[in-house]
Amino acid sequence: MEQDNELQDLILTVHHSFMHTFAHSSATKIVENHLGVAYVESIPLQVPMQAQPPKLQNF
Repeated sequence: MEQDNELQDLILTVHHSFMHTFAHSSATKIVENHLGVAYVESIPLQVPMQAQPPKLQNF
């Protein structure tokens, strides 16, 4: 790979794309075949409940 700059660039592009996807989604596993059919495994996201602001009293 070190001797072939084009191959190295292609491999690093794929690597960076996957790392970006994993960092910004819940995906944990991605498998794609030569036909473009993909399997993506992910973990469920837990969205924290936001506290409701206190109600204002009318005086």
